[in-house]
Amino acid sequence: MRLKYETGVATLIQLIVLELLAIPIVFVEIISNCHGQSTQCSTNVFLSPVVFLLKAGLYGALAFVGYLAQDHRSHRLSWLLLLSELCLLPFSLFNLLHDTNYLTRLTSILGAIFAVWIALLAFRLARSKGGRIVKHATAAQRPRQRRRSTPPSLRDD
Repeated sequence: MRLKYETGVATLIQLIVLELLAIPIVFVEIISNCHGQSTQCSTNVFLSPVVFLLKAGLYGALAFVGYLAQDHRSHRLSWLLLLSELCLLPFSLFNLLHDTNYLTRLTSILGAIFAVWIALLAFRLARSKGGRIVKHATAAQRPRQRRRSTPPSLRDD
């Protein structure tokens, strides 16, 4: 399936995949911090789900903006989505470089890939300014010609 301007679909996929991968990360962080130190345990049990819900709200808001940009083919909403995804990209890359958990690294890689992909879709949608998104014609392509209904051997030409 090739998405050309479906930013709503792409942001919904981003929301589902990244939040499904974040659930085990939250449990691993809670268990690892509660294993040895009791002072951080109560704080982490409270803060990890709060951070998870804040991230879900952020990705939900991005999915809503992506849907509105796709539905209205809005130039401004596309730029807003593009800038939002480009702001998320450094956080994913920072997490990738500084975290040792492999599941968190996988989530960071996927987050960076999604951010670049959705930014590209939003850029295409913004560039089209509400029109159709078409590929640019190259010199090797020739325009389509009408087909004649009768074969050349039966024509009166």
